[in-house]
Amino acid sequence: GGKDSMVLAKCFQELKRHGKINFDLEFVVMNPGYNEENKELIIKNASDLNIPIQIMKKKKRILKLKESFT
Repeated sequence: GGKDSMVLAKCFQELKRHGKINFDLEFVVMNPGYNEENKELIIKNASDLNIPIQIMKKKKRILKLKESFT
């Protein structure tokens, strides 16, 4: 959700739009416990830039990691 990540997301969108190789994109924001103000800013910035994000909470990520090792 930071500046670098948003720019990279836009680069991937442009590469998908104008590139010769077709690929799918998913933009995932890991939420380590952002306060509500920061979370809303990330959502607003993504919306303004037309980047469809999915926000994953820290707990879900940990559960997913544990499942992959069993």
